[in-house]
Amino acid sequence: MRKMAYIEHAVQPLSLVLLLVFYYLTIPIVIITWLLTSRHYISKGNYRVKRFVSLLLTGLIATSMIEFEITSMYVNLHSPLGGNVCFTSTCLLSSPPVVQYSLSRGLESYGLPSFGFMRVYRVYDVGKNATLGLPAKMNYLVVLRSWILLPVVDVYVYYVKGNTVYSKKSIRILWPEYPGSVLTRELGVRFTVFIMQGGGGEGV
Repeated sequence: MRKMAYIEHAVQPLSLVLLLVFYYLTIPIVIITWLLTSRHYISKGNYRVKRFVSLLLTGLIATSMIEFEITSMYVNLHSPLGGNVCFTSTCLLSSPPVVQYSLSRGLESYGLPSFGFMRVYRVYDVGKNATLGLPAKMNYLVVLRSWILLPVVDVYVYYVKGNTVYSKKSIRILWPEYPGSVLTRELGVRFTVFIMQGGGGEGV
């Protein structure tokens, strides 16, 4: 993929920093907020469980969506086609990344997630091997699925050769794991995001 393509998928530094801050701190802040606002009641044996559950659920949902967005950033950089939002396997099969590359038959044989908040990407690029730094081909169809109520993202990677899916790998990213690190470890290719800095950019 040419540099211009990376620039089109670049991430603004402030956006990434804010996402990371909220990703790691939202749940701890929720717990601290509950403790500070409830300490008077807790000292009297009233733990305000409903309030805690309500705050925690809000924090979990927010963290889940942020985790999903960060994971999408890493996959999107290497994707010439994708990012389509789907809620069913039928939608996945009819999405452009599947239809334009005639991958539906192979996908069905390996199985697709049935439902959920999902994005599908066609990943096609040359990256760097995570261990040696040598060129490594990336040729997958990737489906991301958020758990929404929990900060968990399922990553379904379908390996492609020509118009044939020949293998599948399932990855699960659990908070507070960093999505880029998990993808790098599990797929053996360095996953980075391209950050704009003035007239250029760099991966992190």
